[in-house]
Amino acid sequence: MTINYKHLVFVLIVALQGCGGGGGAGAPTPEPPAPPSDTMPPIITILGESEASHEQGTEYTDPGATASDDVDGDVDVTVSGSVDELVAATYSITYSASDSAGNSASATRTVTVQDTIAPVVTLIGDASVTIDEGVVFSDLGATATDSVDGVLDVVVTGEVGSEIGIYTLTYSATDAGGNAASVDRSITVVEVDTGGGSEDSYVFIIENGSVADIWGGNDFLSFFDEKNGYGDCTDEASGTETCQSVDWEVVDDPVRGNVLEVTYLSDAGHAGLVVGP
Repeated sequence: MTINYKHLVFVLIVALQGCGGGGGAGAPTPEPPAPPSDTMPPIITILGESEASHEQGTEYTDPGATASDDVDGDVDVTVSGSVDELVAATYSITYSASDSAGNSASATRTVTVQDTIAPVVTLIGDASVTIDEGVVFSDLGATATDSVDGVLDVVVTGEVGSEIGIYTLTYSATDAGGNAASVDRSITVVEVDTGGGSEDSYVFIIENGSVADIWGGNDFLSFFDEKNGYGDCTDEASGTETCQSVDWEVVDDPVRGNVLEVTYLSDAGHAGLVVGP
């Protein structure tokens, strides 16, 4: 039997190469480490005040909020809740956000709607009125409006008398929010003008309780009294009055200012006022 050694050697070499040349198997490649899990929720920032006050009856515009995440960056914000500008109350607006890992956060803004504006009270007619003594005053009244409540009732306090003087009427109104306002009207009751020319044509002897300079001033003001022998009733040394029939003093009149008031006593004799030397 003849063996062909050339072919045998070739077969062995091929077999050895197919088995990896006689060496051992290669080690597997390790997997990269897993990234750390995202457990941090987004951070929500409220724009503007977290506790806000809003004027009732005016439009409310919410400033909103923003949200950022340490992994996802800026994330969307969802808003829930609303504000009724017409109704005084406290409202809550909630802002929420979630990242891709499912972490969520929320923040809340409190909005208090209230009426802080007082009503406007408007007089009908003039704020200052002058009438004659004895005339009955007819009040025209006033109106009041409010930015929330609309037309309001007006309460009037004070009264106008028939005697000479200055009187005040006060008109007040209060809205549902407790805001109040008031205005005044001044009514002056004066002595009836009986004619005799305009005041500009008058020549005053005594004005504001004193003798006018044109008549020499108070140095030339004196009283005479029959019971004093028709002598001057003023003791120049002491400044006291010695009249037995008449008394006088300067008083404050609400309309005419300082006036000289002369009073005759019950048992007065012939007495009078003298102006001039």
